[in-house]
Amino acid sequence: MTRYFLATLSQDAIGYETKIKVTMGGEVFTFCGIEVEEYNFLEIYYFEKWFEKFIPQFKEGDKFRPTYIDIIKN
Repeated sequence: MTRYFLATLSQDAIGYETKIKVTMGGEVFTFCGIEVEEYNFLEIYYFEKWFEKFIPQFKEGDKFRPTYIDIIKN
């Protein structure tokens, strides 16, 4: 309870989400990542998780060579 109270007094965490949509061979693949810039309240209230997953910056039309592809059935 104390951590929760202290977290309410802290600055908001700041992060950026990147979403990428790629079409290869007629199939659409999407992936996203989060980059945390300032943890702030997340340092106190560690029960709230922001999992960092770095994705390089791309511009529309950029080409890349994937190192791993996995198909997940929903």
